[in-house]
Amino acid sequence: MPGIIGIIDPSKSERQLKDIIEHMTAVIRHDDRYKIDSFNFESSISAARVHLGIFNDYKQPVLKLPAASSGESSTVRNSV
Repeated sequence: MPGIIGIIDPSKSERQLKDIIEHMTAVIRHDDRYKIDSFNFESSISAARVHLGIFNDYKQPVLKLPAASSGESSTVRNSV
């Protein structure tokens, strides 16, 4: 079943959060057709998206961050 999952826990290491997210995605991924996009931010936040890849098939999340020098925004895609 497609879905979005996440965890925020400053007491866990990045590896522990990744393990938890992997377990959570395995629980909701009922078929090999489902794709998984995962994202780790700093060391206390981890999230994932389980989907069929039909809509928005590019990796998520896509973040809009301000550009350092020009004041314009730039797009950063997850590379996991």
